Amino acid sequence: MSVYDTYMGPGDRSLPRSEIEGFQPISRIGEIVINAFVDPYEWNALEGRPDDQTQTPRFHEWATVQPGMVCVTKKQRSNWHANMNAQTCMPVIACAYKMKAEDEKNYQYAGVARTKSVRTADDGLGPTTDEPFTLAIGGMVTCLNNGTANIAAGDMVEWTFSVEQGSKRRRITTPRRIVLKTASALSTKIVGRALSFAKPGEPIDILLKQ
Repeated sequence: MSVYDTYMGPGDRSLPRSEIEGFQPISRIGEIVINAFVDPYEWNALEGRPDDQTQTPRFHEWATVQPGMVCVTKKQRSNWHANMNAQTCMPVIACAYKMKAEDEKNYQYAGVARTKSVRTADDGLGPTTDEPFTLAIGGMVTCLNNGTANIAAGDMVEWTFSVEQGSKRRRITTPRRIVLKTASALSTKIVGRALSFAKPGEPIDILLKQ
């Protein structure tokens, strides 16, 4: 497993930084955005699936989205009409908990989170925060290289639910996130082209594929 596959994007406070460094996204010139929300049906569908040997997250941990996180959407969903948000927003997920490589064929790339959607613990009375957030589907974005290999400037980058065996160091207990890695030219999961070099755990600038 990657050390960084549970970090919540390039702005995660757990990333190693000095006292004066922080998350600074790349220019938003030319960006294209779309509204989105985390699909609660996907959370319900996780019940009964084999565990991926990580701590079972609560819904507010699973559904929280931070800027720079890659989001995917389910293919050929037939029950979107039952959710009012789906009339104006795209249903997506940003968490790879219990997801494996064989599940990738059922999902497609949606975009990269531009704004955050921090969910609070449900007190039984329903959500207390707004669900929608915005996705960048064009232009330049800053993400986190949360895989196990370096990504060089000019490389095509794709998303994946699985990560190769990497460091044995203990990981934090938040759920796994969707991982970025170098892609082949024939990949159907391409996010975009890298504009900078990044080692695992470092921010990376990407020109999104449209």
